[in-house]
Amino acid sequence: TPTPTAPWRPHVAAAGHAAALLAVAASQCPSSISSLTLISPTWRGPFPTLMARANIPPSLASPALSMIRSIMLSPLVGPALYKNISSEKNIRKQCEGHVFADKSHVTPSLVATKTALTQAPNSHRSSFSFVTGGLDAAESRDSFLGALSSLVDAGVPVRVLIGSQAPKTSRAEMEAIGEVLGPAGVARVPGALVPHEEYPEEVVGELLSMLPR
Repeated sequence: TPTPTAPWRPHVAAAGHAAALLAVAASQCPSSISSLTLISPTWRGPFPTLMARANIPPSLASPALSMIRSIMLSPLVGPALYKNISSEKNIRKQCEGHVFADKSHVTPSLVATKTALTQAPNSHRSSFSFVTGGLDAAESRDSFLGALSSLVDAGVPVRVLIGSQAPKTSRAEMEAIGEVLGPAGVARVPGALVPHEEYPEEVVGELLSMLPR
């Protein structure tokens, strides 16, 4: 990782939850990067999102999520539960349901590859930490947008790539990012939640546009 005094600063990009984690980390040292591109970013896991939509206050949601996470990460419950939900059938259903925009892109080889990733030792830990909010980059939307604003104020070019067919709720969060960045900081690309997997050429084209000419 370059230090603030390094003679070079990378142009960085990340997708999904990693994008939010990278943005918050970069906001703590804006001088360490030349630009930041967020690809279909998400800053909050599925379970915290559901609780927020149900208007469950953080004072109740936080301990509930911690308890659920502890159960899901336990050595007895976790692996067995993960084995059930990470079957090829369920992975295909998720990909076709909201992750990919075009079902024809969800090929048997793609499903097999994603299923193989779930077979790694302790792979359930990262997945369950994600869904229960254990890997969230910020505690609130305002906090996350504040991190992005600090990057913009520091003169760092920040851009968000929004999948044109992303699910409604996810797209609304991405549009909120766009409001902070302004029109010049928003690009719309084909795809849903993983445009970098589904339409890599279009995404690479947008990434290259961030480089100096």
